Amino acid sequence: MRIFRWIMMIIVAICVLPFICTLLADMIVAMAGCDFNLGASQTCAIGGLDIGPALYFLAMQGYALFFTVPVLILTLPLWAIVEIVHWLRARHAARLNAE
Repeated sequence: MRIFRWIMMIIVAICVLPFICTLLADMIVAMAGCDFNLGASQTCAIGGLDIGPALYFLAMQGYALFFTVPVLILTLPLWAIVEIVHWLRARHAARLNAE
């Protein structure tokens, strides 16, 4: 069961990662005061470095949500069902051992 939980946590983390990337890009753009659009990479200088292409890459990860959200929608109920079944079996086994 421990391996299953780790696998589920990794799947959920991968599914949420595009949202975190997009949010991070938006926060950096807001703090740096740069112009930003999803049409093309804009120049955004922080500390003498142009991080515009990196911010554009981070922001474009939001489009991966079209693929990861359905996986997340299927994963979370599956995980909940498996956990409930595991809990019910453990509870039933504990009752049998108590008798």
